[in-house]
Amino acid sequence: MMTANDKLWHLQRINLFKRLRKPVLDQLNKESSMTTIPKKQVIYFNDDPSRNIYFLKTGKVKLIRVDENGQEMILDIINAGEPFGENALFNEERRSDIAVSMDECLLCAIDKDRFEEIARNSPGLNIELVKFVGFRMRKFSHRLEMLTFKDARQRVMELIRELGEQHGRVTGNELFIRNFLTHEEIGELTGLKRQTVSTILNDLKKEGLIRFNRKYIILSDPKVFLEHLQ
Repeated sequence: MMTANDKLWHLQRINLFKRLRKPVLDQLNKESSMTTIPKKQVIYFNDDPSRNIYFLKTGKVKLIRVDENGQEMILDIINAGEPFGENALFNEERRSDIAVSMDECLLCAIDKDRFEEIARNSPGLNIELVKFVGFRMRKFSHRLEMLTFKDARQRVMELIRELGEQHGRVTGNELFIRNFLTHEEIGELTGLKRQTVSTILNDLKKEGLIRFNRKYIILSDPKVFLEHLQ
């Protein structure tokens, strides 16, 4: 069973909370609950009441939207340290997406009203929240633009660029990106079939722009990769 100190330790490693003073963290710790979610479990459905904001400590969660024809599209993949369900703080009475665990997850949940009260009394938390929401809005806007105006090859390359900016690690002249997405998931994020994604990745590999294995996508020369993207 998780103790209060265990929960506080996990909260301190949420990106949004890393710069907060201990009294604010203690209050968040008091108001939050932490749960282990099995793999491939729905955390909330679209049209569920928006009561909580969530913070992911371990694992991955995908946010899905279903159109009128029943087609699923992945809006985003949430990684450890990131919040989701934050629209509950902005007058969203019912969920507009579906959140599903991609593997076993450790999840922190805070009632939106209690979180808002804490945020009102913590300028630091308010600043971090505004920065995060602005970042996610730009990310969604860029993804919509990509799906609307880019061809298949450009979509895959744009996603690799985005993953590199968020999760890349430079070693020498190379950029290592932890490869936590399957070809099918890349396809869902870019609006492409899995076979199309595989073909494009293999073409980029043949051209010497990337290498990849089960652990990493590697950009041999990030500058040259970006030149081919423009």
